[in-house]
Formats: sequence, structure tokens, C-alpha cells
Amino acid sequence: MKYAIITPTYINHFQFIDKYLTSFIKFVEDKQDIPIFFTISKNEEKKFNKIVKKYKRYIDIRILFIEDLFEKNNIKETPDEFLEEYGRFTFQTAKKFYSMLSVDAEKFLVLDCESMWINKTNMTQLFENYFNSPFVMYSNIDKEYRNNSFFNIMLDNIKHLTGIENKWFIEHFMWYYEKNILQDMFDEIGSLYDMITILRKINTNGDFDNNSKVGIFEIVLYYAYLFKEQNRYNYKSIDIDQVLTQTIPEGILHNYKQDFYEFGKGSCGLIEHVLMLLNEQNADYFAQVFKKLHLNIIRCDNSSLKNVSLQEKFIDIVKPNILAASQEHAFGINNKYETLVLRNKYYWKMQTHICKLIHPKKFTFDLFIEPISIVLYAIKCFLKSMKSWKEYKSIYSNTKSFF
Repeated sequence: MKYAIITPTYINHFQFIDKYLTSFIKFVEDKQDIPIFFTISKNEEKKFNKIVKKYKRYIDIRILFIEDLFEKNNIKETPDEFLEEYGRFTFQTAKKFYSMLSVDAEKFLVLDCESMWINKTNMTQLFENYFNSPFVMYSNIDKEYRNNSFFNIMLDNIKHLTGIENKWFIEHFMWYYEKNILQDMFDEIGSLYDMITILRKINTNGDFDNNSKVGIFEIVLYYAYLFKEQNRYNYKSIDIDQVLTQTIPEGILHNYKQDFYEFGKGSCGLIEHVLMLLNEQNADYFAQVFKKLHLNIIRCDNSSLKNVSLQEKFIDIVKPNILAASQEHAFGINNKYETLVLRNKYYWKMQTHICKLIHPKKFTFDLFIEPISIVLYAIKCFLKSMKSWKEYKSIYSNTKSFF
């Protein structure tokens, strides 16, 4: 097998699987050619199979169990113990790395289950387009402005493991891997246990455990290693700061960066959340940058009545294949009316409480509170939807009745 898609997930995210797979069926041409490997826990198998069974006649769906992967890779803790001991980022790293190492394929695309295909796609061609001209994209770190402590500890972890510092490698979601490079990285840096040991020996602000708890972010580690070894593997590096400086007028870029630094203290890629930071002045420029760089798997956190027109303009120019990390947008198989009017922030909060009620991790008194939270957010959702209706009508004249 040459290519495979890896999608780790867990029970609280099973609500996203239907749209993930439905969009795959609608937009992917070579449905049976690229298998999707879902990594889950054994106690989630029954519920997961109930969701995916109707898709198996159209898609090559395969299941990996995290318990088996841990046993195969000599992890002594249970998944729950590993998560508690080393934190969620290192746990996610283990799931993704061990999934890829266990699958008999040469190259991988890692997608989270909140991803959705939104345009016609040939997955084989998508793989080949990237690997015919592979690249690592990064932005430079200004710690005076990117001052989120969690973010900077994670960067320090990467520096201690690879020697690369002051660079951030998540600018898009084209998270492609090569198994031979992944194996080389482990051979040279060491196992995950070795990496954790390195981090636990480092004293950060007097807290020996702080670095290991923040953990290892797998794609940042992998791309930092690739950046360091780019000539060895024939990868190109793209400095997105340089690209933007050469492409976007100074004043517009300055204003964008100000908005960016206010957005979560800049604790993300410089263009990772660009669809949330568009305005009338910068939308065309950023769309042309994405189009020129062939960035076809990108992030759209959510669509709202305030930003949807600019997002539509951007999407029409860039024509991305996949929107990753969120399904709260107005594209692909999503119904625009539902997204912009019915599914406001209170809708998603209500869904979170419904999920906690239906899939409790353990029985606690909080379960009795969940129905009250659900009702309160349902009321807020309805009132917010009524308020949004008039604005929606002003943007889209041909629409259905609210009632």
C-alpha cells in the first residue's frame, strides 16, 4: 500500500464522523483507493462500528486500537494512565505516530475527524501533488508578542528535541508524513519515552514536570525534524513571513499582524486562522497567497453572519479540498442556513452537554446537572437564532422560512 489516511478519534468526537465520511463520499473520486484508518479505544468499538457500518460499502474503513498499538510499542501504561501521566498532546502524538508505524503504507495524511471535504478531490492526486514537491512551511517567532506560556513551553520542548528554535510549523493542515522519515526521526532522537525523559530533566521555572506535561506536539516535532534535515530528504522550506512581506502591502500586513497577535496571543501559525481574520482590505491578498502556495487543506474555525461573505470570496479563489479542525463552517455538505442561523455558539455548547450526558466518562453528580444546562442553552440558542434571522435575510434573499 502506498498511501493511507490516519484519523485518531475518541467517543466525544464521534459526533463528527458522519459529516467526515459523508463529505468523503460526496467529493472524493477514488473512494476505495485510499483507506482510512481510525484509531480508537477497544471500549469504543461497538459505538464506533454502529456509526461507520453504513459507509463501509463505499469507503475502505479500517480500525486500529490504541491498546494494541501501545502493547506493540512497549508502552507500559494503559491509554488512560498514559494520558494522565504525560498530557493530551503527547498522548495524541503516541496515537498518531504509532498508528502510522503500524500501517503497511509508505506515506500518510493525518486528518482529525472534524475535517470535511468541500470540493471535488482525487486523493491519490492530492498525495502525489504534495510529494512531487514536498515542503515545510514555518513562521518566525517573536516571543515579545507570542507570549502564551503554554505555546512557548511547547516550542522549548521542540528546541530541546531537535535543536530548532523560534519557528512555528503549523501554518496549514497538510499534515503529510513519510514512514521512512518518521522511523529515522525515532532512530535519531529516541522513543517517546526517551523524549519524555529528556524533557523531564529540564528545569523550566523550577517545575521539572512542566515541560513533559505540556508535551510533544507531533506535527511540530516532525516538521522541525524535517526542517533540520530538509536537504537530506529534498524538502523545500517556505518562510511565510517572507512570502507575506513580499506579497501584501506593508500597512495591510501590519494591521493583520496586530489582529493576529490579539487572536489568542498569537499562539498559533501566522496564517493558520486566516479565515477568522479576513477583512475587506486583506481578503484578496491572502487568497492569492494560498492559491499560489497550493494550500488545499486549511482551517476554518467557524462561519458567522459577520465573516461568511469574505470566507466565501476566499474559498472561491483558493478552492481548498478539505477544511480541517472544525465543522462549524458554511461550506461543503453543511447547510448554510443551519450554520449561520440555527447553529450559533449556544447550539455547540448545548451539543457538548448532550454528549457529556449520553457518553459520560464516569457516573458523577454532574450528570444530574447536564439536562438543566441543555435546556438553558436550547433557550439561548433559539433566541439567538431569532435575532440572526433578519440579518441572514439581508445577505441571502432566496431562503426558506425560519418556521
